[in-house]
Amino acid sequence: MPEPAISHAYVETDSYNLEAERQEERLVSMFNPEQRTIFDAVIRAIQDVEEGSPKAFCVNAFAGPGKSFLFNAIIHSVRGMGAIVVPVAWTGISAVILEGDRTAHSRFKLLGPILDNSSCAVRNKAKEGQFLKAVKIIIRKECTMTPHHALSAIDRLFRDLMVLDVPFGGKVFVLGGDWRQILPVAVHANRTAIVETCLKNSPLWRSFKQFSLIRNMKTEPHEQDFSSWLLHLGNRTLKNDCQLGEDI
Repeated sequence: MPEPAISHAYVETDSYNLEAERQEERLVSMFNPEQRTIFDAVIRAIQDVEEGSPKAFCVNAFAGPGKSFLFNAIIHSVRGMGAIVVPVAWTGISAVILEGDRTAHSRFKLLGPILDNSSCAVRNKAKEGQFLKAVKIIIRKECTMTPHHALSAIDRLFRDLMVLDVPFGGKVFVLGGDWRQILPVAVHANRTAIVETCLKNSPLWRSFKQFSLIRNMKTEPHEQDFSSWLLHLGNRTLKNDCQLGEDI
């Protein structure tokens, strides 16, 4: 298949190459075994080494084990190949974490409010559509805030662009997040409704190969107790020594 022509306005993620490759070598040399396993799986999927192998991945990790470090290494590696990578986030704040990051609403022209029939205002023959057709991989950070209807809209977009009825039109798609952190914001919703909007309730969820990062790469020895306390808090395994009640 011929490569689509890309407008110069949309090549900001395709102009790194040698410098990106140097950055990748430096970052990969500092990986722990967990990070290396995930990195290798994603790169194999991009290179399409194993036919029929997973192309959708989810990296589950609390704050500190090096998700952003791993994702930036993947970004540099893909750009070092001369290929296009699209990092996206759900909010503007989290969109500053990865190099070249943008919000999903901006990148995919995702129309609100987010409902089960939501769509992306990207046309196949427009410059945005041609750009996205050439993309090798999408990386979505802080994915737990994303409503599953938004993921479905993006899935439909890529199936239409690529004219290929497989998840995300066959693009490599990487999610990363911590399910202990904030979930999608649903106006006036109760707990059940909020949980229902989560990605884990998406029909696409079973397409994602799950990985975990469990080794905290940021804490000093004297900070281990606090790090452990935060994990227990997120897992709801803290002992209620003060008898304050479950709602406190």
